[in-house]
Amino acid sequence: MDYETIGTEPIRSERTSKLCADFKNGYAVNFAFPVSEAFKTALDIQFTEYNVYVFGKDGKHIFEESIEKKGKRTKRKKQKKVAGWTQGLEFNFKAGDIIYSSTTAYTDWANYIQDPKEITLKVIHGVKANGDNDGLVMFNLTKYNASNILTITMSQIDFVRYLQSQIIVNSANQINNAI
Repeated sequence: MDYETIGTEPIRSERTSKLCADFKNGYAVNFAFPVSEAFKTALDIQFTEYNVYVFGKDGKHIFEESIEKKGKRTKRKKQKKVAGWTQGLEFNFKAGDIIYSSTTAYTDWANYIQDPKEITLKVIHGVKANGDNDGLVMFNLTKYNASNILTITMSQIDFVRYLQSQIIVNSANQINNAI
């Protein structure tokens, strides 16, 4: 099969091989918050099998042998089953999930809670996103050194965007810094 190349996108699937998070050393490096790999399930990142089209060296689809169908000969694009990490949109952050603004929280808690820049997010209620709705996340945003606790409610999708950017977009599409 060395003459064939395998595409990277799943065929007719609600999942994609393009992940929302790139994990290095256990954390999402392309997020504003160091989201741990432990949250892959909450981010709907799963190791799954899926079909991809097979291409020849010339970059064109390879077709499978002709198939008899009601007396007519037909061809279809060749597919191959592969396994890999895939991304869905059924985000599911749940009550009790805690995300810190830096990895210092894991290594030096005393300094973490004294630093005025550091914040902690603790999910107090979550409703899973699915094909019918964007879900819901209610969480406390805490700054320990200022004893500030702010309770914020947003969709699961907006929560993931917040984890990526540290910017909250409210329903009027106004951008507000949460910290």
